[in-house]
Amino acid sequence: MNIYARHAAGVRAVQNRDGADCPVITWAGKNYKVTPASVRTSKDLDAGGFKLQADLTFIICADLLPSEPQLKQTVTYLDRSFQIQAVHKLAGETLLRIECNDPNNES
Repeated sequence: MNIYARHAAGVRAVQNRDGADCPVITWAGKNYKVTPASVRTSKDLDAGGFKLQADLTFIICADLLPSEPQLKQTVTYLDRSFQIQAVHKLAGETLLRIECNDPNNES
């Protein structure tokens, strides 16, 4: 097993250890265990008043997915919908870091 596969196995071990407490996203109708890297919620002042800005970044083992997520697809996390904005391949392509934005925000 190469170092990238060992790293992905470590991520999976942590997710399995956490069991039901491990966070999940829903994508394409199925639930997947993830490691949230950041969830940010803030209010920004724009011309129309305060507007909520929400971002979600998470790590997922690539081999858990039937295919690579595509830009503009929707994921659900903590009962909120987010739109995929970027997919980064990490650790020899064994992990994916997926960055999402709230599709209801214009920025």
